[in-house]
Amino acid sequence: MAYLTIMNLNTKAGSPWLDERRVTGEQELKQLESAYGSWVNDSYWLLMPYKMKDAGVTLSLAGEEKGEGGTWDKLLLTFDSVGLTPRDKYWA
Repeated sequence: MAYLTIMNLNTKAGSPWLDERRVTGEQELKQLESAYGSWVNDSYWLLMPYKMKDAGVTLSLAGEEKGEGGTWDKLLLTFDSVGLTPRDKYWA
């Protein structure tokens, strides 16, 4: 299946398409919600190094990691009521 959603990220209003057909009704709302969630998730990973200082993000040192490529510091990112998954934890 091919999905296409054109939407305003500020208002979450838009036009979803599925296999070249405009989606309406309850399926429209589901696809708009799914598209918004995908944008939030994918853009976060793309921009994660720049988002580490966003409001609601807490950074803490999480020790060192050793591997074949050497040794590096690990950061723990936790979130205070932000984003679509506010209780997640990530290590960078």
